Amino acid sequence: MFHSVGASGVTATAATSANRIITGEVDVGSTPEFGRSVALGDVTGDGYSDLAVGANGYSDSISNRGRVYVFHSSGSGGIGATQATSANTMITGQAGDDQFGYNVTFGDVNGDGYADLAASAIFYPSGNDKNGAVYVLHSSGSSGIGVTAASSYNTRIEGENTTDELGWNISVGDVNGDWFSDVLTGAKNYNSSTGRAYLFQSTGSGGIIATVASSASIIISGEATSNKFGFSVSLADINGDGFADPVVGAYGYSSNRGRVYVFRSSGIGGVSDTSAITADTIITGENGQDYFGNVLHR
Repeated sequence: MFHSVGASGVTATAATSANRIITGEVDVGSTPEFGRSVALGDVTGDGYSDLAVGANGYSDSISNRGRVYVFHSSGSGGIGATQATSANTMITGQAGDDQFGYNVTFGDVNGDGYADLAASAIFYPSGNDKNGAVYVLHSSGSSGIGVTAASSYNTRIEGENTTDELGWNISVGDVNGDWFSDVLTGAKNYNSSTGRAYLFQSTGSGGIIATVASSASIIISGEATSNKFGFSVSLADINGDGFADPVVGAYGYSSNRGRVYVFRSSGIGGVSDTSAITADTIITGENGQDYFGNVLHR
């Protein structure tokens, strides 16, 4: 973790110069992949951002169930931990080969002023059946996330079909301006890798209540097979109207030339699109094999 020094921003030029280096734990597997995903959000409500780190390859007696580690900021000194095992909260995946923690993000889905954790398990419910799932775990307040097992989720959303791999990417933002964060995720392998993106709108203080992807508030389908629409997703207010807009990548479009689709929120009505081709803006990559849209950031 690299701290900004002020107006000059981050000035470190080497990873070893980081303000904080956190090392993953050793487990019975060979590739825990600590750091596969990271996110910042204030789960304790103290005004300082806390850190979530995914280790989707974490294994114990059941292979690759995955783990998510949440580290609380100590204040002006930032994150104090140097070992994964010193995390304030460690949340372990449900079953073998789920790959819980493949992607993590924060957002206040229930409007209580504390960031909640959203984390995916792309191979849920098993290494062979890869529907995928997105878990939402609410902050309990000043003590942060209070559970240690993914099975203690507030919400679990399961992918529609075997091999969909729901949750490859997740983003959180308020698409309809109700002050509750909504969840956007994708299933890149849906329908022969045509792909889909799913937007789950918060119900208010109850947060996200959908349990299956087909119950999403909005489902947007990709253009054609092998496009992998939904491989990357982002929620960000691109036009400054105060409403988060869904942005979805499909790196496989046209022999991996790639495309990015922008769907502008209409305001309190949110987003109504159900097809990639109705996006407000479509940006196409330059050449085949460019993989344009492989990664999106807010």
